[in-house]
Amino acid sequence: MKRNKRIFKILAVLITAAISFHIGTPVSAQGDLAASAHSACMLDISTNQILYEKNAREKMSMASTTKIMTAILAIESGRFDELVTVPPEAPYVEGSSLYLKAGEQIYLSDLTAGMMLNSGNDAAYTIAVFLGGSIEEFAQQMTAKAHEIGAVDTTFKNPHGLSEQGHETTAYDLALISSYAMKNETFRDIVSRKSQKSSTYPDARDLYFQNHNKLLSLYEFAIGVKTGYTKEAGRCLVGAAEKEGLSVVTVTLGAPDDWNDHIRMFQYAFETYERRCLVPAGTYFKTVAVRNGEISRLRLFTQEDLYYTVKKGENLPISVAYHVPDAVEAPIRIRSSVGSLDILWGDRVVGSLDLTAEKAINRMEPVTFQKIFKKFIENWLLFLQ
Repeated sequence: MKRNKRIFKILAVLITAAISFHIGTPVSAQGDLAASAHSACMLDISTNQILYEKNAREKMSMASTTKIMTAILAIESGRFDELVTVPPEAPYVEGSSLYLKAGEQIYLSDLTAGMMLNSGNDAAYTIAVFLGGSIEEFAQQMTAKAHEIGAVDTTFKNPHGLSEQGHETTAYDLALISSYAMKNETFRDIVSRKSQKSSTYPDARDLYFQNHNKLLSLYEFAIGVKTGYTKEAGRCLVGAAEKEGLSVVTVTLGAPDDWNDHIRMFQYAFETYERRCLVPAGTYFKTVAVRNGEISRLRLFTQEDLYYTVKKGENLPISVAYHVPDAVEAPIRIRSSVGSLDILWGDRVVGSLDLTAEKAINRMEPVTFQKIFKKFIENWLLFLQ
């Protein structure tokens, strides 16, 4: 008996450890990671947790990091493989350029790659006119998309980032937009390339794109995303890196030492945080009653893992809030959703999971007096025969 109690205590400790975690307070500008940038922010891409911030809600100019939104709208347009005719005004847009020629045709996919790698303002202009009909209309679409993502302090006036009154964002908003974009595989693939040659088609000239983002060469785990500079905005940079399952996006606006700012943020993130599985797929959580079923009780399990970014070596117990009915009606399909649960740290919900049926349960019709009497008569007639 004592031996069994000891085993139960050990199991209790192991279970508590398996479902415990802690997420630390994000480092501020007063911490040991003070960036040279006027404004900075670092988010975990998977959860959008803030891991570092400095003046992150202050509205700033964003220069060519604007093109992150232009690119994601191009990718999501459903027209990525279409040929685009360069409008007459595009070659005359000032700043960095692909040196497009009015009237020539180029695939939207190549325009997007050239815009993100070479930072071609002429490409951004061409994309905006092709998808929006005008710069003004496309800028409104960009702003609407930003607000949909949650970047409510962002307003776009153009697709390329040249200085314009009211064209502004915050480091936090730009991190949200970039985190959203990095979840798109096509976008992620484009911004991780160091160079690219344009697609070939009849009568087309070859275009070569070279990525301006030095982070791809300076930092081993860098995977994107976009540089930017204007005299008004100063040096702007959005970076991203991934290591051991943890992906982060970093933003600096007005940063004299931006490359090193981002490398320090990357190093801090990977030294301090880790992705931890809080709830493994297949975890049993609850049993509910079944009405009119062949079986009267049904066990509910999770079908997916729940990961969260936590500080290394720190653990706090998690709690669970159920959204499950007291009873369910048969028939029930195996792995059908029966309810859900929220996983909380303190009063903060860090994730939600569906709870699904362990097995299928057929409906059993209730036994009535009429059915019993009918069965009795049938059996009596058989006996008389």
